Amino acid sequence: MIIKKLARQTEFYVALIIVVLALFIEYRSGLFFTVNNFLDLLRAMIIPGMFGLLEYIVIVSGGCDVSFPSLSALCMYSTIIFLKAIHFHGSVVLAFVICCTLGILLGLLNGLIISNFRFPVLIVTLGTSSIFTGILFGFLGAHEQPVLPAPIQTLANQNLFSVYSEKSGIMGSLPAVFLLFLGLLILVSFLMNKTHLGRAIYAVGGDISAAERIGINVKGVYMFIYGFAGFICGLTALTRVALIDSCHPNTFVGMDMTVIAAVILGGTRASGGVGSITGVILGTLLLTMVNNSLQLMGIPTYWQKCFLGLIIVGGTGISAFQANRKRIRQQLVEEVQ
Repeated sequence: MIIKKLARQTEFYVALIIVVLALFIEYRSGLFFTVNNFLDLLRAMIIPGMFGLLEYIVIVSGGCDVSFPSLSALCMYSTIIFLKAIHFHGSVVLAFVICCTLGILLGLLNGLIISNFRFPVLIVTLGTSSIFTGILFGFLGAHEQPVLPAPIQTLANQNLFSVYSEKSGIMGSLPAVFLLFLGLLILVSFLMNKTHLGRAIYAVGGDISAAERIGINVKGVYMFIYGFAGFICGLTALTRVALIDSCHPNTFVGMDMTVIAAVILGGTRASGGVGSITGVILGTLLLTMVNNSLQLMGIPTYWQKCFLGLIIVGGTGISAFQANRKRIRQQLVEEVQ
């Protein structure tokens, strides 16, 4: 019974691929199962993992947000130049509050359009993504800011711990901002699994008409989703600055497709209503392994992209197969009844 239950879950197949890939990389390089490599993987998962939690909520609700890279970049750059202009030396918490507040306001712009006019989420966020990018480069004239405000510079230099691996001869460290990712993971897990609002988000994604009939405030749910998505964008923006010890306006370019692929790969149904936190983390881990760990084997970048594409197609194919088999099983049950 346990095996049959696991076989119905996309997460099981993604976990299986991760194990096989890890063994393959270890066989080819001998460096996968080292402490510093594990720390590098955790470090590399922070930003796509935070964005993955954002996209997971949006996709479960029946949408697909592609504006988060440009929204985050605008929050990041605006906050940094503002803090530098006032020679900020206060608490780093206040810096995050400013950035997250700006993110919420920009996210609510998406929410207002989507909730009031019920336009397709993909189209709306494509439009607002262009608006945010235009403001960033056209109005603000964004360029790299290598010198950061002192509180953020201090955060960038803080690590939870560092470990030296004798096997690889490399020092690995886990940055303090990993705690922000961990905290966000706990928050989103609690929201989606333990609250009425989380159940309402699943209901809206499953069938919006049915959700309205049972009394769910769909407009309010949409406003929360995109306001909360803006909050995550603001949080992720300064987390990225602390990770790379610099503020570069192009740092999030191209992350949207990778993040969306990781979420879908983890079993979140593109049509909405189905998904899990576990799947998001597994999907993110798998794509992070492909992007990072294949370098241990000296595989050229273009082959890494090819391998990544094969995993995405194969993983989403498994998810579609599982959904199709479940639908056929339900139809058979209905016919028997």
